[in-house]
Amino acid sequence: MFIAYLLNQIPSMPVHVMYSYGPCKDFKEWKIEDATNILYFGYISTSFAFAIMILDYLNDESDNSQKTITLHLQDTLHLNRLMINQYNEFVANAPADWLKDGWLQHCEVVRGWVQVPVNDILSVHDVIYNSPDLDVRQPVDLPLLPLHEPGTQREIKVYDKEGRHIPCFIGRTHINSPECGILINLETIPQLFSLYVAHDEHLNLDADILDIDDRERPSINVYPQAFLWKYGHLQSSSILPHFKTFIKIV
Repeated sequence: MFIAYLLNQIPSMPVHVMYSYGPCKDFKEWKIEDATNILYFGYISTSFAFAIMILDYLNDESDNSQKTITLHLQDTLHLNRLMINQYNEFVANAPADWLKDGWLQHCEVVRGWVQVPVNDILSVHDVIYNSPDLDVRQPVDLPLLPLHEPGTQREIKVYDKEGRHIPCFIGRTHINSPECGILINLETIPQLFSLYVAHDEHLNLDADILDIDDRERPSINVYPQAFLWKYGHLQSSSILPHFKTFIKIV
């Protein structure tokens, strides 16, 4: 519905929206066809040979699935601007039933893509395939596989042994954002101030802490970040006893 809502605002597009959020509050009482004609089109294609399938369950035998919306460069740029500028407003005006699961509120505009390191993928997947189809798929050598198709620059997708898509790129919601320090959730770090071994069901005391002389015990100051209340920084006069065991191993 959001895509239809945006395309409806581009004069050259044949998409029309009668009800931005459907004719009724209850999802069970209406279909997409009751609110917009976007399902009449099977694909949205741009002038640089990139295609987006609107719905993959359209009837292949129907003429409707062969209809294509063509976006030229200016249309594509217009759609991109609308998507970035109007998403928050679209969500803010959405009916309460649309917001129950929280999915809409947690979506963010992807402003760029970052390649997932090949070694990270190989550390999780022993074998990587070029297709989800068990009958035709072939294993691929990921380090030698091109990232994009030469003609279309579309991502060359790869799959795991279960046929699930393996993302080779992750979206970035911010580009060139200023660096900032890492904040700690001050409500979820009681282990730093406890004499007990963390997550020990027998509540055993931490011997490393008990062995510390009071004169060696570090002083810890907590600094909540303004307006965030429970998020902030810690400052310690020495290495915390909980970490000394690990440091000795290193």
